Amino acid sequence: MTTMRHEAPTDKTPRDRIVFQILTPQFWGAIAIVAMWLAVLFDGVYGGDVIGSDGAHIPSAIFIAFFASLSTWAIGKRAFGAIGPRTGDLFPCPAQCPGSIL
Repeated sequence: MTTMRHEAPTDKTPRDRIVFQILTPQFWGAIAIVAMWLAVLFDGVYGGDVIGSDGAHIPSAIFIAFFASLSTWAIGKRAFGAIGPRTGDLFPCPAQCPGSIL
């Protein structure tokens, strides 16, 4: 008589690998940075001007681009700056760490 072992498979399915890639902070950091700069682009093309007290017209995209550059720096540092202590790997134990959801 043959018996079957009820163990989880060791290989991850392609769907699990895709979900693991989407749940990383690097992915969401990149999405946030792209969205910010798309907002700057659309404001530069379709947005209005800021009119100074002397009648000077300044594109509003300049001000939005300044704050987008500050936000890009902050998001980049947070999303891409999580390097492991000794190995240099990004998130050295994603599935093995205690309390991990993956």
